[in-house]
Parts: sequence; C-alpha cells; structure tokens
Amino acid sequence: MTRPRKSFRGGLAQFDAVIAATGSAGAWEEMPAGYWRFRRADGAILNWWPSTGTFNFQGQPAAAKAFERELVEVVDGLRIKPPALTSSGEG
Repeated sequence: MTRPRKSFRGGLAQFDAVIAATGSAGAWEEMPAGYWRFRRADGAILNWWPSTGTFNFQGQPAAAKAFERELVEVVDGLRIKPPALTSSGEG
C-alpha cells in the first residue's frame, strides 16, 4: 500500500475549501516563516507551506491524528481523476 503524500498545490482559498470538506472549522494564521497555520477548536493544528505544498500536523495528539486522516483522505480523493470521456465520432 502506498503512503499518502501530504501535500496540496493550490491557493489558500482552495485549501480552505478542501479543509471545509472534512467538516473542520477553525482559523488560519499567516506565520512569519512563510507558512500558514490552521487551528481547529479541538486542538489540532495544520501547518502548510504554499511554496512546496507540504503540510503537517501537530497539537493535541488524538485530534491531530483524526484531522490528518480526514484531510489526507480528501486530498488523495482530489488526485483521483475519472477517465476522460472521448467521442469516437460514431453516431
């Protein structure tokens, strides 16, 4: 089984929408070191570096693990693209 990659390439608004798809509510904070931090009320923290797309989790261990599982599942789902529909020209 392949290990899911923890990265998201896109803008902050797009990533916020992905996080919302997990049912998570929280607040973003721009950090001086060039990354963004998202804090959930349950103590989970997501750190995201837009320049590389990399994200990681910290904070209250059980909450951080649950948030990681939820977010990686959504992000990995975005990487699965259905086959392109093509027209054979027959009709």
